[in-house]
Amino acid sequence: MFVILETERLIIRPPLMEDAPMLVKAANWPAIARNMENFPSPFRMSDALDWIESMRLPAPQLTEMKFAVFLGETNEIVGGVALVDINRKNGSAELSYWCTPAYWGNGYATEASKRLLQYAFEVLELVVVRATCFADNTASRRVMEKIGMTFRGTQRKSLRSSGALEDLLIYTITLKDWKRQQER
Repeated sequence: MFVILETERLIIRPPLMEDAPMLVKAANWPAIARNMENFPSPFRMSDALDWIESMRLPAPQLTEMKFAVFLGETNEIVGGVALVDINRKNGSAELSYWCTPAYWGNGYATEASKRLLQYAFEVLELVVVRATCFADNTASRRVMEKIGMTFRGTQRKSLRSSGALEDLLIYTITLKDWKRQQER
């Protein structure tokens, strides 16, 4: 399933094999891996190719939708956004996102995440989306709050990519809450 989502500034689409070198350049930052549970560091060409290949599952088996986030004006990759653990039976998924540090502070993660939430609720017809971040990741907490998610609790001692155990904050947004926000 090849889905392309757009916002005012961004194009959100699965990366193609020819995007792999640009993906490596965008994702190969220790600061990205430090804030993720399962993100390779260094991020090599083989990681980019594996990530791209993982999106070629037939639609009925689709439990993940991973996208690269491109600047509309320049076609540069500024990050990634995904729905993982998609469970169509119970209408749930987990949202994840990252932004290359060169583009931090521009609202790209918020913009891309907001658009993917719209897709999750309107097209996939999900009823709840969850997201998490490590307790010390204030920027990610702000993204989740800006897109209307509500803090639900703390999962103690989750494994960071670095191998350290850290507290993980859990946020959710329901279809009902998302619709209420759209009416404002």
